[in-house]
Amino acid sequence: MDNLTSFQSDPAIRKMPQGVILIIDDDPVIHEVLTRIFSLFLKMGTVTATNGHEGLQIFQQQSVALVFLDMNMPGMSGEQTYENLRQLAPHVRVIVSSSLSLTEIKSRFGERELPTFLQKPYDMDTLLNIVQ
Repeated sequence: MDNLTSFQSDPAIRKMPQGVILIIDDDPVIHEVLTRIFSLFLKMGTVTATNGHEGLQIFQQQSVALVFLDMNMPGMSGEQTYENLRQLAPHVRVIVSSSLSLTEIKSRFGERELPTFLQKPYDMDTLLNIVQ
């Protein structure tokens, strides 16, 4: 718990952009866990979407500081959702999360710019450090 306490007091946390974190993932457990972690340790609110279409709608209605995006969802894939987010806001900060390997993610994105990638499963320290 010492690592988490020191993380909370890290002055870099105060440099997080203004807005909410948009979690786009079809797993309600991920919504619940990430919402608690981001609220407790980053003092940031979250909004959640269960698929890419819903995520894009929310993105257009909210002030979003960061998007946490699952790659494998029904309907619109993570890659498609990412491309649409970039069209709406070219400099949007996105963290892609998947159980796929980095090699598989790179092949799915092809020549397109690869967003920040966080491989599942991940621990809380890794999550918080990559979000920061």
